[in-house]
Amino acid sequence: MSGDKRLDGHWRTVKRSKSNPDHLTHAHLFDAEKSRATGKSAYHSPVMKIVDVSIGLVKSQDTPKGDELVFLHFDRTKLKLGLNTTNSKTMARLTGREAPNGWVGTTIQLYVDPEAKYPKGEKGPAIRINPRLPRAGQDTTALPEVPTEDRERLEDEQAERLDREPGEDG
Repeated sequence: MSGDKRLDGHWRTVKRSKSNPDHLTHAHLFDAEKSRATGKSAYHSPVMKIVDVSIGLVKSQDTPKGDELVFLHFDRTKLKLGLNTTNSKTMARLTGREAPNGWVGTTIQLYVDPEAKYPKGEKGPAIRINPRLPRAGQDTTALPEVPTEDRERLEDEQAERLDREPGEDG
């Protein structure tokens, strides 16, 4: 568990922010094979165990000095998931704990909502946390290998659609 005392309090005490390069995005969950077969964007829904939480400073065009955000760290990957309000509320409901330090050890399932609402009213794909815990004993899975060109293309398309810089999340 992180030594940052703010993680012992309510998750709302940490200001929302934008993404950064080691932030897990919808593009990291892209299922290229299924997408090619169906002609529609498809995504993996991995089951992941939370091994740590942290607060990170992340910067964007809107906040060049940066904002702080709670991040979930998982086993089997170095990528971390920055929590927006939706995902923070889901974690609090799933665990019965408002403090992020209480979320360590929880196994969750991620999915991509293709029509998630963004703060400025736009819609697009975003990672969400399943509001139900995975069944007991379900193995955690490593993140899928997404070809770099597919991941970069998806991130660029999302940034263009939302009129943001690639890598920015709203």
